[in-house]
Amino acid sequence: MKKTFKKAFSVFLAMALLTILVAGAALSASADFVEDEPATFETWTGSGSTSVTMLWIDHTRFLNLFDYNRDEAVDPGNYTVTGTDDTTVITLKEEYLKTLTNGEYSFRADFEAVPWSFEYGTFKPGSDWSEDEAPDVWIEDLDCTTFFKLTCNDEEVDPSNYTVETSYESIKILLEKDYQETLIEGEYRFDMYFMVPGLVWLDLTVDVQPTTTAEVTTIIEVTTTTEVPELSDDYPQTSDAGVAPVIVLAALAVGVAALTTRTNKKRN
Repeated sequence: MKKTFKKAFSVFLAMALLTILVAGAALSASADFVEDEPATFETWTGSGSTSVTMLWIDHTRFLNLFDYNRDEAVDPGNYTVTGTDDTTVITLKEEYLKTLTNGEYSFRADFEAVPWSFEYGTFKPGSDWSEDEAPDVWIEDLDCTTFFKLTCNDEEVDPSNYTVETSYESIKILLEKDYQETLIEGEYRFDMYFMVPGLVWLDLTVDVQPTTTAEVTTIIEVTTTTEVPELSDDYPQTSDAGVAPVIVLAALAVGVAALTTRTNKKRN
C-alpha cells in the first residue's frame, strides 16, 4: 500500500512539475513572437517620414498595418515595409503623417501565422497518459485551439493515435492505449505545434510645433507736394484782379447815363 501510494504521489509530482516547466518554456518562447510591449515609431515633429524596426520577424510575412485610432487598416500606399529574414522595418510616409493631428496613436502590425512548437512532455513506457494522468498544459497568450500536429522524437504522430482537449489557453493530449503499447523501452519526447499569428503593437507620437514667424512692421512715409503754377507778367496779380472789374462797371454806368440823357433831349 505504501509503495503504491508513493508511486502515485511521485507520478503526480512529476506531472505537476512538467506542467509548470512546459508552461514556463511556452511563455518565454512566445514572448519573442507576440510582442507584449509595443514597439515605438520615432516621434514625428512635422517633416519627413518615421520608422520602427521589429526584430526576429521576417518582413516577407508582413500582412497589413491596422490603425486603432481610426479603426481601419492603413492604406499600403501610406507606408513601406523593408527588412531581412529576421527584421521588419515599417516606415510611415510624410503625406500620411500630415493627416494626423498632435497626439498618441496605436497600430497593430499583422504577420502570417507560422508553426510554433512546445514540448508537451517526456514519456516512458509503463507510464499512462490517460484521462487523469496526461499533463494539462496551460500556455498564456497562445490560442491552443490552433494546435495542428503532435510529434514524437521529431516524427509526426498519426492523429488517430491521440485525442486533444483544448481551451483558449490550455491543452491536454491523450495517447491511445494501443499506441502507448507500441513504444518500447526508452524515453520519448513529444512536441505540440500551433499556428501562431504574428501580432506586434506599435505606438506613434505626433508632436508638431507651430511655426514662429517674425512680425515685421513697415512704415511707409508719404509726402505730398503741391506746386503752384507761376503766373505770367500779363496776368493780373491778386490786388489788380480786384480793381479791374470795378473800373469796367463804372465805365459802363457812365456810358448808360450819357445815352439816357441824349435820348431824353431828342424827345423834348
